[in-house]
Amino acid sequence: MSNELVTALNVARSEAIKRGESVTLCAMAGCATTDWSKGWQLLDDGHNKLREWQPNVPGMAVTAEVAQLVFDGMGRPAASLDILLETGHRTREISVSRSGLVRVSSDTSQGDSR
Repeated sequence: MSNELVTALNVARSEAIKRGESVTLCAMAGCATTDWSKGWQLLDDGHNKLREWQPNVPGMAVTAEVAQLVFDGMGRPAASLDILLETGHRTREISVSRSGLVRVSSDTSQGDSR
């Protein structure tokens, strides 16, 4: 699922640059939740849906600091963003910098605190 989310972030950035206007990548639930587990969608400046992703990974939690990320016409996000993908004892973090570059952390195992 992390590959799909990285693809979506890169598509959003490229689409904003291609159009020369803002596009928004947000959680499927009406762009109003920080739970991205049910998928995400790409909207143009007029809030028309350009594309959507609905990954089906049972037991995976995908949470972000915000419900949406807006890329301006130069491909820069309005803010940096960290998205966590968690399943079982594994966590991956996807980060978007203020320049729009996407970075994926290596898998980490959450240690047992006994």
